[in-house]
Amino acid sequence: VEDKLYAGNYSEAYKTLDLTSMVDYLLIQEVMMNGELWHPKSSYMYINDGMLYAGPIWDFDWETYVPMNWFRIKEALYYGRLFQDPKFKATVKERWAKFSDDFRTLPDFIRSEAEAIRASEKMNHEMWPIAQVVNQDEGLSFDDAVARMISAYESKLNWMDREISKL
Repeated sequence: VEDKLYAGNYSEAYKTLDLTSMVDYLLIQEVMMNGELWHPKSSYMYINDGMLYAGPIWDFDWETYVPMNWFRIKEALYYGRLFQDPKFKATVKERWAKFSDDFRTLPDFIRSEAEAIRASEKMNHEMWPIAQVVNQDEGLSFDDAVARMISAYESKLNWMDREISKL
């Protein structure tokens, strides 16, 4: 796959690299503002019937929801090369159009879950005091951290709407 990608032979690469999973993986990582893809230990792929798929998604603890309006992982993994392919960019646009409305439902889910875990959040801090600052929300109240998360998320969605349309 690497040889084909870096030779610019995308059509051959896509015979063994699942384009849709690569795009979906990118979109999820980007809307979550997850920086973990810069650490190969946190990036997984699997093979099924001779095809290489991106996923599963996991490890959203490092800098997730830190407010940022840029492509966080555009150069991570194979994405630097994939973004040079018009078909990849077209697929990003198509998949974003398909799922962006679904992504917009997440803030309501966050609010609902925040209420559901409010008591657990207090106990969590008693059992597991925060020892380091990673997401810059560690010193905020629970309500302020939830509000910051939602604000960062909505801002990123709006940014992605604008930037993906430019691809």
